[in-house]
Amino acid sequence: MTVRYCLCAAESLAWRAKIGADHILEHPIDPRVQGTVRECRPSSYIGYDKEHRPIFVERLGKLDGKRMEKQGASDELALSYHLREMEFMAQVVFAEAAAAAGHTVDRVVSVMDAAGLTLGQLTGSAQRLLRLITAMDSDNYPECCHAIYIANGGATFSAIWRLVSPFIDKGTREKVHVIGSGKHMQQVLSEALG
Repeated sequence: MTVRYCLCAAESLAWRAKIGADHILEHPIDPRVQGTVRECRPSSYIGYDKEHRPIFVERLGKLDGKRMEKQGASDELALSYHLREMEFMAQVVFAEAAAAAGHTVDRVVSVMDAAGLTLGQLTGSAQRLLRLITAMDSDNYPECCHAIYIANGGATFSAIWRLVSPFIDKGTREKVHVIGSGKHMQQVLSEALG
């Protein structure tokens, strides 16, 4: 175990204690905030891959950061909602997957559907929030991701990826697979997910 790893783990444990991450699911979230975030950033778990890792799908093309902001979902509220998503994954989804699989499950497969995604959707507030979420995930939920498949990612996504990728740690970047659309996308997802 390296000194850097120990420092990162200690910092993450201190962060978790400070924000009450272990107990965050015990506290209800404002239904208006939850509704706004779900409408403006649709996502859900849809099942398991062939290794029984949960599959999380997010519809990037439906992202509406401007509407979230207009309806009062500030960066702080959106980040709090994301924290709840991560804790739900860690405390509930992984536990259910492990119980069903009969072994530890501690990684998720994400499928990001970029159909309809435009550069205009990544406003200043959306970019800022993405940086905050990426930093929180990298610092406090490392190695929870098995793979990320970007489906329906055309030229727009390629431009967005060039903007976003520098903010994502190298290990996570290596797990990202841009798979295009159509039959090729279906074949890649079928082979990867089972």
